[in-house]
Amino acid sequence: MYIPPPMKMDNQQQAFDLIEQFSFGVIVSNIEGLEASHLPFMLDRGHGDKGRLLCHFAKANPQWKDLAEREVLVVFSGPTVIYHRAGMHITQQYQPGTTALCM
Repeated sequence: MYIPPPMKMDNQQQAFDLIEQFSFGVIVSNIEGLEASHLPFMLDRGHGDKGRLLCHFAKANPQWKDLAEREVLVVFSGPTVIYHRAGMHITQQYQPGTTALCM
């Protein structure tokens, strides 16, 4: 996945903080075609060098069946823009340090 250099997050602790703060992610797999599910994740920071993501699929969701030992993409997004309405004017307030994190 292409990540523009200004949006790239190289600090693992910062990435872990983002996952814990915005733990609702999208898991994308490509086993028999692309599949994606929005799920809440838990982060186990102490597992190995890179940590471990834990989640729970509904039994009725077929995506879980073939994920063992497969490479997947998990996307976490923080808020990017907040709109404020002041009288008749709408202003945008960008949140510094927020980005989408893909693992």
